[in-house]
Amino acid sequence: MKNAKKLLSTLLALLLVFSALSTGMTALAAEEDGSGSNAIANLTVGGKTVDLAAFPKEYSELNCNKKSVKIQWSLWEGWKLVTAWANVRVGDSVVGEEAYEITNGGSVKLPKGGYATIHFLARTDSEDDEESYDIYLHYGKPKLLPEKMVAGSAPVPVKSEGLEKQKVVSIKSSNTKVLGVTKSGKYLNNCKLKPKKAGKSTVTATMLINGKKQKFKATYVVKKYPNALKELKVDSTKVNLKKNKFNATLKLKKNKVKVTFKAAKGWKVKKCTCTYLDTYGDDRYTFKNGETVYVPSGMDSEGEYPDWAFVTIVLTNKKKDTFTYELKMRCFKD
Repeated sequence: MKNAKKLLSTLLALLLVFSALSTGMTALAAEEDGSGSNAIANLTVGGKTVDLAAFPKEYSELNCNKKSVKIQWSLWEGWKLVTAWANVRVGDSVVGEEAYEITNGGSVKLPKGGYATIHFLARTDSEDDEESYDIYLHYGKPKLLPEKMVAGSAPVPVKSEGLEKQKVVSIKSSNTKVLGVTKSGKYLNNCKLKPKKAGKSTVTATMLINGKKQKFKATYVVKKYPNALKELKVDSTKVNLKKNKFNATLKLKKNKVKVTFKAAKGWKVKKCTCTYLDTYGDDRYTFKNGETVYVPSGMDSEGEYPDWAFVTIVLTNKKKDTFTYELKMRCFKD
């Protein structure tokens, strides 16, 4: 009986030693062959353990069925967390974006139609090495967002829900005479649509999500130029809307001008804003028809870029079509 107990104790000791050696060898193998994360030992997203060998740098969960997702992690010995931040956004616009630091075991709230990016940064105790890791989350089913465009207008980014930061394998238009597609980077938000002439076209995007290819489709409508803006005047000078269909750039001799405009029949002005861009953001206010606009002549607050005033007029009709016109102005007195 004593010999049996002694043998059992020996076997348990050997098992513990083997387990420790296996853990160390796994970590070393991960560092040597590039599999897994050098910094993160364990990661769970919404209760699911992430396979770090399969996803050593980033992981996506694009069809979350929870509005709040819990994130937990542990680091390998010798590593320390520098920061863990969540950026939550709805659509491609930074307007309404929320950024905050998250704690281990904390939750990230996901708005409907929005997505969150969680960014980890860790360094070794000696600070000789550092490693980052990204998690992409989206509440609901990801999809491309169809929209109406005007023939001849400037290219616009491909809009989506949940796919903004996903890698694009290929993207194509079913009717390139109506709608062109350009890809200037590896992510969907690097792709743009160019409306050419009136018609319809289906865009198919093949995405690489967690190493697997998935296809997404949406149909886009391109309409004829609507002639929504009948007249636009800066002081007494009329802007040639036939030559400047979507926007106009004016170099003026005055710092203050009166801007007036008229909507065409069947159209009305939905909103109008005046914006001054700067290195640290922008100064925007609601602009009224016939109001005097200050036209800048200097440089931005850093003295790097010329100051411009942007008057943006958005018009709409009963069919809920919209048309946007932008007037860009700067004063050149010399």
